[in-house]
Amino acid sequence: MKHKLLFISLLISGLTFGQQVFYDIPFGQTIGLDMTSGDICTAPFTVEEAKQSSIGNSWGCTWTSTNGGTPTSVQVELRFSIADNPANYPTTLNGNADATVNSLAAVNCAQGSSLYWGLNPANYNVMGTNTFMVDYSSSSIINQLDNLPYAGDPFMRVTVTYAPSGIDELDNTAVEVVQITDLLGRETEFKPNTPLMYWYSDGTVKRMFTME
Repeated sequence: MKHKLLFISLLISGLTFGQQVFYDIPFGQTIGLDMTSGDICTAPFTVEEAKQSSIGNSWGCTWTSTNGGTPTSVQVELRFSIADNPANYPTTLNGNADATVNSLAAVNCAQGSSLYWGLNPANYNVMGTNTFMVDYSSSSIINQLDNLPYAGDPFMRVTVTYAPSGIDELDNTAVEVVQITDLLGRETEFKPNTPLMYWYSDGTVKRMFTME
């Protein structure tokens, strides 16, 4: 509780910063994707990857928001191991037409660079279920996603950034900090003037920066 009380005192003193909350998407929360029989791109072929269920189908993911506040940005991170040539694909967030996204350079059985797709925060359901979908009806191949390099090998990571809102930002008063890590995932203690990851008892993760 020491870290939570310190964070509360900083908020009261006016040193408030926007929160970032991460939602890592395992295969069970993806939509329109199947598992491959293994990692078909790199030996030793032990980590399964996800691929479109069929050519041209829509695919995406779902997650439940655990934070209140006003989101200022919503970002979906993923990486392809097999992808089309660059093309724009329409998306929806919670059934609302959203931004178009691009898989960028074609990838064929190689570790691709992570992509960051920005969505409209106005379409985001705060403290509710969210569904992101990409319409790949114009695609001519079965695209494949690689695992992201995070704990649990998620297939996507959704990052929601919230506007600073003073003490109202502490909407989960019963939630406790269970671990603090640096940006590389190494456990550490509280440090001022250093970006840190706060891991909470409800499974959420927040990036914090406390200035002294």
